[in-house]
Amino acid sequence: VKLVDFGGAAIPQLSPAAIETHIDVEVIGSLCPKAQIIVYRCKFSFTDMAKAISRAVADKVDVISISWGAAEDTLSSGDISRIEAALQEAQHSGVTVCAASGDAGASGKTDPETHVPVPDASGAVHCIYPGSSTLVLSCGGTEVVETDGGNRHEVVWNNTETKGRATGGGVSNQFPVPRWQSGINIASLNRATGPGRIVPDVAAVAAVRDWKFFDDGGKQDLEGGTSAVAPFYAALIALANQMRIANDKDRLGFVNDQLYALAAKGGVFNDITEGNNAVAPDGLGYEARKGFDACTGWGTPRMAELLKALSELP
Repeated sequence: VKLVDFGGAAIPQLSPAAIETHIDVEVIGSLCPKAQIIVYRCKFSFTDMAKAISRAVADKVDVISISWGAAEDTLSSGDISRIEAALQEAQHSGVTVCAASGDAGASGKTDPETHVPVPDASGAVHCIYPGSSTLVLSCGGTEVVETDGGNRHEVVWNNTETKGRATGGGVSNQFPVPRWQSGINIASLNRATGPGRIVPDVAAVAAVRDWKFFDDGGKQDLEGGTSAVAPFYAALIALANQMRIANDKDRLGFVNDQLYALAAKGGVFNDITEGNNAVAPDGLGYEARKGFDACTGWGTPRMAELLKALSELP
């Protein structure tokens, strides 16, 4: 693990901000134990985040994982423009960028003190950026539940009834429908808002109880969220790239077009058809449904099948 520091403030190792970084490193290191993992640390500003993305591209990394973000309506056009320019650099350089869809459910808003998702005061729903960018692979969350008969299956991650968090997802107010989502019809829950980029693209287990992380003393802690899903997919892409390089193929780079084509054929994702990401019993939220939806995208990966399919792409 290598650290590239952009003058980020010193962070206590067990603070929430540092734990986010631990999650990324542990997930990637677990799936790709021989990988070179570079942590780009900076202050939480979108100007600095853009610099960090650009530096990672200049360092010729294969994949970038981003677990940070904010509701689209809280960002200035300048903030988004700076990040978009850096993400375009990544796309042009063949670097895949995986970004979390957020842990604040459909509302995209949290209580400032408890960090628990809450409905937006205006009654609107919001996507989290940069997870809503058309230049990233947006990563949402599921949870594992057990039926009365003891069978285990995955549903949309939503623990808000117990003061927990929920997967971000919805229809972007900032970005139009990209070419690889044409033909997928999911209407925005915001009034007078037209079609837009649908979030997320894919999903994996995010519920806090379904992940176990450890500090350097071996103490176990429960964490998770879509902050664990973004590095999970980054690791999956890294494994696929390793297989491709062994067969004299280029790395995947921007993968959304080809990934959507694979998903539409079937057999590489588990379809998640239960649950929603509303943050209140009577609040707005998107429902899971058969096929692609605005909670878990195409669903969760069938790892062997998906890796094989990605490795065999032209």
